[in-house]
Amino acid sequence: MFAADLNRRGKRRHPYFQPVQIRYGEDGVETLEAHSRNISPNGIGLFHIGAPQEEQAILTVSKSAFESIQLRAKLAWSEECKAGCYISGWEFIPLQFGEFPNLHM
Repeated sequence: MFAADLNRRGKRRHPYFQPVQIRYGEDGVETLEAHSRNISPNGIGLFHIGAPQEEQAILTVSKSAFESIQLRAKLAWSEECKAGCYISGWEFIPLQFGEFPNLHM
């Protein structure tokens, strides 16, 4: 994806720098540690070492030192920066009415 395409967003992004854990797999035990770069109502931008392993994940996003939230998300794009470091964009997957998030995917 081209850099110009990455900046075409319908919602404004806001700087947001917090630890994030990306969880994959049937049991959610495969993880990748990350840090957020920015956030919008539709998604979040992350920085991490290592490429994302799957297209859908549970993101555990820190809200403070004592509180976090878990969100289902799908990988919109990923780009290697250098030396195994990546930036990626994740789109939040909205829950349907009455649906509870399947935290074990």
